[in-house]
Amino acid sequence: MPQKYLPLSLIVSMSMVALVAACGNNEGETTLESAREAEQTLENESAIDNTPDNIPAGDSLLTGDYSEGEWVYKAGDPAALYGRPSTDAIFSLWCDTESNELIVQRAAEVSNAETAEITIITPLGSRKYYVQSTDGPMPLVTTGIALEDMFVDDIAQAARLAVSGPEGSEILRMPGGPEVNRLVEACRRSTY
Repeated sequence: MPQKYLPLSLIVSMSMVALVAACGNNEGETTLESAREAEQTLENESAIDNTPDNIPAGDSLLTGDYSEGEWVYKAGDPAALYGRPSTDAIFSLWCDTESNELIVQRAAEVSNAETAEITIITPLGSRKYYVQSTDGPMPLVTTGIALEDMFVDDIAQAARLAVSGPEGSEILRMPGGPEVNRLVEACRRSTY
């Protein structure tokens, strides 16, 4: 299977923007601009291998209490962020208009970077994706899903959403939200 590459610089800049946006920092424009400049200067690329095979959705992964937090929509460079107010987002979705992908990021550490993966679960099904880890103030893992993939619609319209993995991480359980659907619509409008 051919590998997809996501610039490490994009992952680093998304991490910086997520931290600033989730914290409600009013200086986000300056930090976002700095992140864009850093993205342009870095040239390293890292592989993210996407395995879109369906995995049966387990009801037990979707049931239970939600992870603490709420959805927030950030305009400009559109993003849907989930976490407690005034803290770092524990889960976020971003547009990558250059690669036409929905970027998925969650707070987590990985023990084996070569085999790290997450499973995204909706009431309609689930998918497993290999992830790349990102160092920073909060460890994050990142993957991308092609915007034309119908699973993006499942994520956008899900009443509940869960993310398991990488190994050793707690399962994130979140309610669906209009912020996610709004993000997917904004991503598709900006790329097509």
